[in-house]
Amino acid sequence: MGEIIDKPIINKYNGVMKKSISDKIIVVVQALGYLLSLDDNHKMNRVKLIKLLWAADRFHLRKYGRSVTETDYVAMYHGPVSSLALDIANQSRVCS
Repeated sequence: MGEIIDKPIINKYNGVMKKSISDKIIVVVQALGYLLSLDDNHKMNRVKLIKLLWAADRFHLRKYGRSVTETDYVAMYHGPVSSLALDIANQSRVCS
């Protein structure tokens, strides 16, 4: 009792499997890594990185009906932020 099980959940309305938190972390890390690889001078700051991730999610949502990262966004002072992506970017030494 009280044990947390990290398994995908099937949505009863459309049968789509939701990603577990560990799957979401992997997807966000891969998306952030891809966006960092596009930076030629390797000096992308966190704000730009998070904004690019939001733009990619928004574009993908409009085109395919779902976001890339499938994470929740929160309203912040400088715009919408994926809290999971922000936590990962803050832990990284790669982006300043």
